[in-house]
Amino acid sequence: MSKKNQKTLRLENEFWKKINNLRELNIPLETIQKKNKDKEEKKRKIIRASQIILANDEILEGVLELYTQNMILKMGMDLFINYYISTFKKYVKDNS
Repeated sequence: MSKKNQKTLRLENEFWKKINNLRELNIPLETIQKKNKDKEEKKRKIIRASQIILANDEILEGVLELYTQNMILKMGMDLFINYYISTFKKYVKDNS
């Protein structure tokens, strides 16, 4: 197996592991409550869109292609993954 194929395979495995971890984090939209209702609504829209994407394997296959081919996009996706995890920890009290 060529070095490029090994790297691609490693990135694919890394991506799906992260996606499976995110799929386990259910953020009920009603738990997102802020004093500023405009910010609350924006946060809920972001999380809902994320949940739709995480449930759609076809979209994730396209995201995987970007993840494996472009380091800047990979870094952006990793930032988004960290955002989703931190939001989960903030709004879901029983996150054991």
